[in-house]
Amino acid sequence: MIAMMLFACAVSREFEGPGWSEGELTLDYDGPFLVAATHARPAAGQSDAFHDHVDAIQETLDGMDVDSGLVGYSLRGEIGGNDNWTLTVWTSEEAMMGFVVSPVHAAAMANADVLLEKGTFTHWEEPDATALPPEWDRVLDSLDEAEALY
Repeated sequence: MIAMMLFACAVSREFEGPGWSEGELTLDYDGPFLVAATHARPAAGQSDAFHDHVDAIQETLDGMDVDSGLVGYSLRGEIGGNDNWTLTVWTSEEAMMGFVVSPVHAAAMANADVLLEKGTFTHWEEPDATALPPEWDRVLDSLDEAEALY
């Protein structure tokens, strides 16, 4: 008998943003930082609608400037699967909440109960700028410890 093991592979977008360039913090800010992460799996039949929201959110993040409090972000997606992750780093919880209540994010959240089979969120304070951005292993471990919202 031959046993087969399949390992999920994922690809991530390089961490970048208005406060991060070429692997370095470009803000005149020493911290602490707020790291936020999500794990989402679209519900059956909702993949296109889910990705439309992701595209709108990414466009919004790409349009943010240094004054928004966004340091940077990265997206990660499972190859051949449906799991998706986000990583954002902010200068404060207030900056993050400004994005959370923005029209584009609020629209996605209003539809989350239909769009998502699984949705998990976590965040933590990172006092050390040299620890940015956190490795994906750290992000995934934190999400594994968080309670799923959907």
